[in-house]
Amino acid sequence: MMKTRYILAFLLPLTVAISSAAKDTAMPFLSISPDPVSMAMGGTSAKGAFSHFGSLAETGLNGGSLAAGISYGYFQPTVSASDVVSIGVAYGIDDRFGITFGVLGNIGEKYPVTGEYGESLGDFRPLDFRIGAGFTWRIVDKFSAGISLNYAQSSHSPEMDGVRNVSRTGFADIQFRYQPLGWLGVSLTGKNLGIPVDSYPLPCYAQLGVDGDWSFGKHSLDATVEAGMYVSPFAVCANAGVQYGYADHYFVRAGGHYCGKEAGIPSFFSAGVGLLFAGFSLDISWNCASGPMKNTFNVGIGYRF
Repeated sequence: MMKTRYILAFLLPLTVAISSAAKDTAMPFLSISPDPVSMAMGGTSAKGAFSHFGSLAETGLNGGSLAAGISYGYFQPTVSASDVVSIGVAYGIDDRFGITFGVLGNIGEKYPVTGEYGESLGDFRPLDFRIGAGFTWRIVDKFSAGISLNYAQSSHSPEMDGVRNVSRTGFADIQFRYQPLGWLGVSLTGKNLGIPVDSYPLPCYAQLGVDGDWSFGKHSLDATVEAGMYVSPFAVCANAGVQYGYADHYFVRAGGHYCGKEAGIPSFFSAGVGLLFAGFSLDISWNCASGPMKNTFNVGIGYRF
């Protein structure tokens, strides 16, 4: 616990410094969850292959096991549509240590560009990108920690006068998890703790979550509730999701996400289904909302052994 205290003492002034840098936020795409299982359950923290983007301290893997997945999402199609493509990998080295890897590309809609005198300069397609690796450590039987280091860049405007306008930064995610019972876990997470971009802070987020899982013969139930806040601009957010499974092969999911208008992903309700056979998985999620997230969907395939 002493090590945990030192880490939190370091992160607190870092978070304050980031939040005071500006009122607006850089690289909002860092808040996107690319995992269709996570999105079907209201955007709650991802586990397994995509744990790099969510549950860093609980990959859901045993020693010597590996999970990998690839996903595609069509994000906010009714407002500012973008294609989200991601890859996630989690490997359990043994019962105490694990590593994660994640890469995400957010490709915006193409739009025409004009010059100073109204001449056409062709089309431009915005591109956001992040990549990183993480490490998970089970410190004692009931307490674990995870940290990831990431690089992100954003091409948000076309090349002008031979100069390409690209923003770049580095950031970390960190999570502590306490599991008092085999079926119950509590986690504390800090996301997007990093270097401001052109004096604008990243969407820094702090979150507390509780999750549980139960099995009844061929039936299983997983539930997660999370709440937290964006630091700058200030916004309170909450996620909740449930998953019902039958025979470890068929899954039905539903959830909801709430967030203030100032930051983060807009509010939505979601649902999804999944299949798992011989280690191969297929998962689909769909968001029902009247706002920007209306008809957002994700689909992913994965393999676990």
